[in-house]
Amino acid sequence: MSKKKTKTANSSPNKISTTSKKSIPFFENHRLLIGINMAVATLVYFLFFDIRVTEAGDDSSYIQMAYNFIHYGKVSNLQAPFYAVFLGFFYWIFGMQIGLFKLLSIVSVLAGIYITYRTFKPHLPGYILHISLFIISIHYLMAYYASTTFSEGLFILLQSFFLYYAIVIFWPRLLEKNVQIKHYVVLVLLSLLLMLTRNIALVVPFSFVLFLLLQKQFKPALMYMGTFVVLYIPYYILRSIVFKSDDNQYGSQFAFIFMKDTYKPSLGNEDLGGFIQRLMDNLNLYFSKHFLKQIGFLHPDSMLIHSGIALLVIVICVAALIWVIWHKKDALSITTLYVMCMIGGTSLAMQKNWNQDRFILIYLLYLLFLLFYFFHDIASKRPAFRILKPITYVLMGAIVLAMLNRTLPKLSTHHEVWKASLKGDMTYGLTPDLKNYVLISRYAGKNVPADKKIAARKPSIAFIHGGREFSGIYAIPYVDETKAIEQGKSYCIVDFNQWTAVRDMQFRTMMLPQIKAVFQGKTDPSTQSTWKPGYYYIFFEFTPGDTLETVMKQSGLVLSQDVDEFVGAFNEKYFAVSSQLKDELISQDISYVITSSLRLNPKKKTNTTINTVERYLSFIEIKYPGCLTMVKEEGRDEKAALYELNLTQFNY
Repeated sequence: MSKKKTKTANSSPNKISTTSKKSIPFFENHRLLIGINMAVATLVYFLFFDIRVTEAGDDSSYIQMAYNFIHYGKVSNLQAPFYAVFLGFFYWIFGMQIGLFKLLSIVSVLAGIYITYRTFKPHLPGYILHISLFIISIHYLMAYYASTTFSEGLFILLQSFFLYYAIVIFWPRLLEKNVQIKHYVVLVLLSLLLMLTRNIALVVPFSFVLFLLLQKQFKPALMYMGTFVVLYIPYYILRSIVFKSDDNQYGSQFAFIFMKDTYKPSLGNEDLGGFIQRLMDNLNLYFSKHFLKQIGFLHPDSMLIHSGIALLVIVICVAALIWVIWHKKDALSITTLYVMCMIGGTSLAMQKNWNQDRFILIYLLYLLFLLFYFFHDIASKRPAFRILKPITYVLMGAIVLAMLNRTLPKLSTHHEVWKASLKGDMTYGLTPDLKNYVLISRYAGKNVPADKKIAARKPSIAFIHGGREFSGIYAIPYVDETKAIEQGKSYCIVDFNQWTAVRDMQFRTMMLPQIKAVFQGKTDPSTQSTWKPGYYYIFFEFTPGDTLETVMKQSGLVLSQDVDEFVGAFNEKYFAVSSQLKDELISQDISYVITSSLRLNPKKKTNTTINTVERYLSFIEIKYPGCLTMVKEEGRDEKAALYELNLTQFNY
């Protein structure tokens, strides 16, 4: 019997001994400690409950996607659809209950924490497991995102299911030669659900196949990928039939990934060097600025980005990955390969200016597991590194204290918002810019006829508060220089400020149809130029010999006709064709538009706002003056307004 017990113990090579030499006895009281952690997390996350939607708009977009799925059977080609389907199920039963949707997110995160505990209990020393869980339980950012309708909550739950099944069920059976086809099917289905909840999870199958290949499990790797292909093809076909989607989920997303700037398509696509630079920039962001914030070592508002710190963290993570693979710690190997592939894929796909902490927050718990375990294990196995053990204890204590120092003050300042949220007040405590936007959206929702379309920069937020669908104006469709400047035409280029100073209204009216494009550009600061960066310049287009061109030359305006010299003075060039912008709004049947003063930095009022709609309309109004009629304005400062469009009156 003794030999049998020894054999059984040895058949679990990944299980870490929890003797007093390797752990702290108190932390092996798992039932008590997980109860405390879950109770603390539930309390903290509930006290961070916030019924408001964020200024980012993505959380509102998911709710609108759920609405569209139930009412029209539509799913997005740009965002992964499963979260919208998940929310849609509850919308179908309970209606538009935003408080319920947010509670679902909280429950998802809490369930994900518990499943993660069950997964790693046999594989980590108790003190590493429970202190890491405690850090997440009191984490202000995790609590914040748990109370939103971003997809992070559901994704945390699904990734915990995936890792549980891979580590606890699939891998042990594979070692025992007892894995069946149903186990491949379940693991692949979980992989697909991750992909359908977050596009970047496309790398999940590759991370697990990589693990199998490193373990020389070549046939299971082939079986897993084969099962994946067999299950993905029917999904792809059914999605286009059932959900009114005729495009691959990744088609539109890849188009955005390859752009240099999604808000400036005219800049074109990235080359290899651009992608390498994007990867380096994002890794610097995630592993210095965001990681240090998330362990409490940087102030939440800090803008510090330090490549040296990022490199140090990355080197430690890579060393830890090599260590756990070399020492056959398969649970951590599976998890770390998954996390590294996900962060690497995110860094390559996401543009630097998106810069959101949630992109890495969902992996923070696993990074803590890895780093703490690496320090613990190397100190236990290498006497020369014994000093790492007390350093690990100090580091853990410092992170816990730092997190308490961040979370407790935020709970105090959030208390009034929390009370208002329990009453269903979705505007209490909003910054003036966002509150005015919400109020004008509500006004538009109630007062604009239902058959008239309204455009806005944040249409999903307007949808939540206005109770109707809004169209989005997300970027200005700038055109390439060759499309704005035609061969065989001649041009007169005028500073917009000079044009508005012309008092001869008859002359201006006569010249309006000749406006082809409005130009903005950037110049190298070291270059001396008579042309000013950021200013508007109007391109008047003529057929050579046109009498109106002669009139333009005789107008007294300071103008240029040397297009090559003018355009060559700028290293970034943006051409907006006014008639094209007008036709775009007419083709979408847009009758009203909302303008706003939404802050670029939501936490602070500056002179910089999100002015996409305002610039879009200004490019139109230069050629079509009087096309806008104000209907309603909200606020004395950081105003928002509703305008009626009158574009069809112009026949040029």
